[in-house]
Amino acid sequence: MPSVIVRTLSHELLLRTDSPEVRAKLMFMNTEPRIPDRRLKTVNLEIEPVGAFFRICPPGLPAAEGSLETVAQAAYRLIAAWWSTEINSAPVMHAAMAVIDGCRVVFVGDKHAGKTTLMLKLIQEGCAVQGDENLIVTGGGAIATPRCLHVKESSLDVLPALSEQIRPLPFVTDWIGNVVYSCPPNFTGAEWTIVEGPVDALVFLEPNFGGSSVLSPLGQERAFEHVLENAFLPPIGRARAVARLRRLILGRSCWRLQTGNLDQAIERLRRLASEGYGRTSA
Repeated sequence: MPSVIVRTLSHELLLRTDSPEVRAKLMFMNTEPRIPDRRLKTVNLEIEPVGAFFRICPPGLPAAEGSLETVAQAAYRLIAAWWSTEINSAPVMHAAMAVIDGCRVVFVGDKHAGKTTLMLKLIQEGCAVQGDENLIVTGGGAIATPRCLHVKESSLDVLPALSEQIRPLPFVTDWIGNVVYSCPPNFTGAEWTIVEGPVDALVFLEPNFGGSSVLSPLGQERAFEHVLENAFLPPIGRARAVARLRRLILGRSCWRLQTGNLDQAIERLRRLASEGYGRTSA
């Protein structure tokens, strides 16, 4: 029976259905990175037709019956329950992770800072993007949580060279009619691998629409303020979580990137990668 596959850092969920139509509508959820350092528990979950509706019985949660949207929301609740366990009192940053010429770089930015667009440009340039939504800050550095890039139709105007590869991908239409594509970081044929590891640099994004891309050193105190602004702290052990965020900053190279021209942004990021991001701002 064909499956829609959704991987977290602890589980691999197989949403199984005999219906090609149902599978096609749920493919927006499909998330299949390689996570070589984690042993994932496989959970099979069958989507059963019930008249004109569907039924799903997530383990540990109430059964759900109704439309495909109802079924999808039940699956998302199961994934969210696993995710809350995987965090395990660690701080979570709203940030992206990419490997640029061997350097692991964390990108931090507000919702409209251009983080996803920059990650698409890095993918186009052959860099390995691990995620663009959330990072769990661990004792060993950080690890991206598995999720495909959610790309709005309007973003394709900025990266027209990728539009032919993105348009066939699964999509949904949001409540105001915007088309949003689900783009796995390997949609161009590269490998998508998520690993925990140390961070070489942190780059804090600020939009500079229509202008140049400017990369400049950022002091660690200001960088730490930005990290706290973009972090989710656990309800228990908050002081320990803040200390872990502080350790993530200490000794790291921190930069502000005003993101305008994307080619300039990539050129500046690669130039720093060639130097190993070794210069730590004071």
